[in-house]
Amino acid sequence: MLAAAIEIVSIGGKVLVSFAAQADLAQVSADTGTLTVEQAKRYIQAKFGLGKFAQRLVHDREVLGDDIDLLGLPSPVRVVLVLLPYDREQGLALAQAARAGVLSTAQQALRRVADPDIEDAQDWTPLCHAASFGHADLLHLLHDAGADVNKAMRSGATPLFCASEGGHLQCVRSLCKLGAEINKAAQDGATPMFIAALRQHTQVVRFLCDSGAEKDKARKDGATPICIASLCGLVEVVALLCESGADCDKATASGATPLCTASQSGHADVVRTLCGAGADKERSTKDGMTPLRMAVQSGHVEVLRELCDAGADPDRATPDGVTPMLIAAQSGHAEMVRLLCRAGAGRRPVAVAATRNGETPMLLALQNRHVEVARLLLFYLGPSIATAQSMEPLKEVFFRRKKQIEIDSSVSCGCFFGLRPLRPTVAQRPGRSQWVV
Repeated sequence: MLAAAIEIVSIGGKVLVSFAAQADLAQVSADTGTLTVEQAKRYIQAKFGLGKFAQRLVHDREVLGDDIDLLGLPSPVRVVLVLLPYDREQGLALAQAARAGVLSTAQQALRRVADPDIEDAQDWTPLCHAASFGHADLLHLLHDAGADVNKAMRSGATPLFCASEGGHLQCVRSLCKLGAEINKAAQDGATPMFIAALRQHTQVVRFLCDSGAEKDKARKDGATPICIASLCGLVEVVALLCESGADCDKATASGATPLCTASQSGHADVVRTLCGAGADKERSTKDGMTPLRMAVQSGHVEVLRELCDAGADPDRATPDGVTPMLIAAQSGHAEMVRLLCRAGAGRRPVAVAATRNGETPMLLALQNRHVEVARLLLFYLGPSIATAQSMEPLKEVFFRRKKQIEIDSSVSCGCFFGLRPLRPTVAQRPGRSQWVV
């Protein structure tokens, strides 16, 4: 037992803290054998959430200094705790100092009883200011003054969210060490991991992954960190998340996977990374759009090349029967038609059959005067594109246009459409024939 109990009471006389045994003292003194006013204030702050700078300990009508050892006071020791009201003007000065990173001004404002959790006119707390601008030393000062490391603004953004958005790795480390909730999301569902991925702060993403943050926690629209990184073409972030075990196939509310968003946005390097990580190349959105179909529709040749090289199905159609080849032929994307043909598109009957409207790749190419596309279709697919269903419409188009089409193909290919070859001329290169109706 201590020589005499030390009690800290409220103004009304209620006992708040009593140090009556050596074990009680050990909780506060850290085995120093002393119990200073500063140590007592920290204990009260931790136990009751009362800011230490607003506390005043009074003994015999005298305010005790922080360095006074309570064990050295004449027994019995009965100390009264007085709480001072926070000064709003000093609180706003503290917020400004936290934003500017002026440590001395912040310390002065706290000593003058500034609220460490005050919200300024823009709804920002001092901790959010310090975290957003990368002032790690101020984070420790504010936490020591009793600031709540998880207090969020109206938007739901916490200090850790602000630090992650700004890419301030040291602040992120400090806040996690001080007890910040690593997965606490803003009102739209975005987590610190999500915002760090969006802002391309690779080091912060890596630290959060190593610290156990949820890599697949989605925003309210279903977008995950790897999905937003894929949409924005942030290949380093995508690669890091893949290595950390993020789900490469988790889709948004519309069914779009990271591979879909990268394909639609034209990020070939991201597509290559996702395919290498094992992303599902055939998983479609709710309306049946595959990554390859999105690449063709958006005109991204390099993305199409990556998907074809990775083995994506070039003939996968949407529920209405529209294939990637139909889209490429109609749009006149000759290079895309070439890539699709080389990837095996059109080798199966369903790939060259007409849609519900009777449209085929060759018919659409001719209707839109895409001669190069028609030439490529004949060269790669030959007679397979002249089905019974498509023969008559093709002849009609040839007859109506009276176009003279130069094609790389054999005579038999042209005869399939009832075309006759022109007489070879000296200028003609070997292996080329010219067909007319």
